[in-house]
Amino acid sequence: MNPFHGTVVPMLTPLTAAGEIDRGALVRYVDFLLASGVNALFALSSTGEFCSLPWRSQCVMVEATLAHAGGRVALSAGVSTQSLAGTVQRARELAALGVHAVVSLPPFYFRTSQSEMYAWFAKIADASPVPLIVYNMPFRTQHNLEPETVHRLRAHGSIIGLKDSVNDRERTRELATALRGQTRFTYLHGSELLTLEAAAFGAHGCVPSIANLAPRFFSDAFAAAASGEPRPGDQERIAGLMGAFGLFEDRPQDSTTLRLMALKAVLHVLGIMEPYMVQLAPPLPDEWLTRARAFVEQHGLGEAVPPAPA
Repeated sequence: MNPFHGTVVPMLTPLTAAGEIDRGALVRYVDFLLASGVNALFALSSTGEFCSLPWRSQCVMVEATLAHAGGRVALSAGVSTQSLAGTVQRARELAALGVHAVVSLPPFYFRTSQSEMYAWFAKIADASPVPLIVYNMPFRTQHNLEPETVHRLRAHGSIIGLKDSVNDRERTRELATALRGQTRFTYLHGSELLTLEAAAFGAHGCVPSIANLAPRFFSDAFAAAASGEPRPGDQERIAGLMGAFGLFEDRPQDSTTLRLMALKAVLHVLGIMEPYMVQLAPPLPDEWLTRARAFVEQHGLGEAVPPAPA
């Protein structure tokens, strides 16, 4: 069975004040996620600040995660660049470190046709030593893989899944229903608000950023919805947890950096990591820390938090 199913957490990247990978925090963070029953991990995602993080640091993040996870769950990792040759090189480097799959966006600067996107992913998959998961995120790339292109890609023997970060209910229903019987190719949904509907339609898994804050809840909620027995109140709780994104913004959707910093701040309150970002973020003001603490209390977070080191 494809190991990328159920709740796949798009990992935050724990950093020190100097901008290095915080290995101690990463150990606590991985333990927190795995103790909560998540099925797989995804490093160097949008949530992980891949587009801002130097490549050396990206490799350290992957290497340290693999070292501590110790094969307990599968790890996929992002390799997206604007260069086909550069993306392939990254795939080879991360494969040598031991990742189980690599994940790539389509090119996101030049306009790119459906046939060009197919060729892009097929060439990466042909050259990568490990399988490829295709990452569709039209909100960021301005390119949307059409269902026909997805099915063409599914036929490629080295492409094992799609992470589909869309807020399109009808598209989600169409693809999840069509792919639900697949065992080699996994359909992973990336929108928090459509997580439970995607599960009911037949999606194999979800990749929600908010799962970083409540991994046990998301694991259980997705499993319940996928089994045909969704739990009352789960959709409302997801909507409430999404409020974390706006804790530090003055205007909605104004700063991705501040939205991700808020997730780190919540985990900081839980004793897991510091709220440092790769770039453009201010030091955490006391007022913002107070908001994060209030959010933790309001939503009853803190499940399976590992004990602080002695």
